[in-house]
Amino acid sequence: MGKYPNDWEKHLAGISKRGYNMIHFTPLQQRGASNSPYSIYDQLGFDPECFPNGEKDIAKLVENMEKNYGLLGMTDVVLNHTAHNAELLQEHPDVGYNVETAPWLTSALELDTALLGFGDNLESLGYPTLLNSVDDLLKIMDGIKEHVIAKLKLWEFYVINVERDADAIVDAWMNGQITFPEGGFGGSGIGGLEASK
Repeated sequence: MGKYPNDWEKHLAGISKRGYNMIHFTPLQQRGASNSPYSIYDQLGFDPECFPNGEKDIAKLVENMEKNYGLLGMTDVVLNHTAHNAELLQEHPDVGYNVETAPWLTSALELDTALLGFGDNLESLGYPTLLNSVDDLLKIMDGIKEHVIAKLKLWEFYVINVERDADAIVDAWMNGQITFPEGGFGGSGIGGLEASK
């Protein structure tokens, strides 16, 4: 919608004239490197590009919407959508998911890595690098099936022999013959698996 307040007035007026009574905003916090409102650089600060005066601009916006346009405001709050370049992650990398803190994400990392590699090699593999038609898209989709999905065997991450393994897993857990990654969910504190025995 542009920079507040000048660029917003025409949009607010148009929304109100159409009979709407509320605007649901995407997150209003400062965005990360991708400039997506769902990739937050600073969860505690409003986007200085849109709201140079921070919370004061938001308060004026809400008051203006209510008094002059009969509009209410609501915004998404996505505190867990942290940008890769956020200071929080630079200072505390342990708060993010990775294969050390969440080993069940290994398959996702392998898939992402293979997709990036495939994308880097489109031309050398004979695939289009620009999508000019549905046919181009279908060729790339077929390439993903052949060069990424088929080679990864992702199904192997999710296969167990339930009859064989279920009792063994429960027995090992009850007998204390399991270990958890440091900082994982194995502790006896709130939410820890030890507390649920």
